[in-house]
Amino acid sequence: MTTVARLTTVKPTTALRFFYFSAGAACAAGGYLGMRRVVWAGACASAGEFAPAPVESGAGAAGAAEDPLLGPKARGALGARWNALVDSTLGELARALGRRGI
Repeated sequence: MTTVARLTTVKPTTALRFFYFSAGAACAAGGYLGMRRVVWAGACASAGEFAPAPVESGAGAAGAAEDPLLGPKARGALGARWNALVDSTLGELARALGRRGI
């Protein structure tokens, strides 16, 4: 016995739903990719403003490489703040472990 392929008809409303879904998905993808391109182009354009200064060759290069990001006063203040934060966060744990002799 042979099987005969049956043709099924697609309702017009189903075809319209598929068309509108496909059109909406294409528009959303286009909008997403376009916005992504705009954002990355802006990021690349503004990245040049924050690029590090070129390193000079010779005697000035060693001094430029050793320049700290923060001055000694700011580093001291940040160090003290970091230590206070660690003490307040892990202080109780350290005391509990110390009482147990660990």
